Amino acid sequence: MARQTSFRDQLGWVVPVLLGLATVVVCGVVYRATHRPISPRIVDEARALSIDASQLNDVSQLDTKLFEKKPLTADEWSRYKAYATGSNLVFKRKLARHLSATLGSKYEPYARSIVKELIRDADPQTRANALISLRKFDDPSWREVARQFLTDPAVPPRQMGATFLEQDGKK
Repeated sequence: MARQTSFRDQLGWVVPVLLGLATVVVCGVVYRATHRPISPRIVDEARALSIDASQLNDVSQLDTKLFEKKPLTADEWSRYKAYATGSNLVFKRKLARHLSATLGSKYEPYARSIVKELIRDADPQTRANALISLRKFDDPSWREVARQFLTDPAVPPRQMGATFLEQDGKK
């Protein structure tokens, strides 16, 4: 005689499977909420520049936060400084131009000292971009630096110095 299985025995697997599925869904939602997807624009830009999309995304998010005058955590500021002074020229050039976004924040004195270092950087584009921040900080030395850039052997600092001095002469 065949033994009859109860309804509970037949569907006893349903509860653990549903709990497992719910766990996976909740973990997915939490992950997506804490790890926003990288925009296709950032992915395309990173691919074109042959750099890591997640780092470019991080740089862009930190940059945006500073421009929106939102406070950075100590960890975020450390990452920003590392990008601005690191060996990746794409990041260094971008942030040399944007360090003045710290104007009025508690990071302004640190950003000013980074800009003064970047003015002497070996990369001409970084030097030229640092002049942008120096001028936006309204640092009294920006005109002196711009005049020095007029004799720079590289074109970007020479052009930036000449442009700023010409604009300053019109005021």
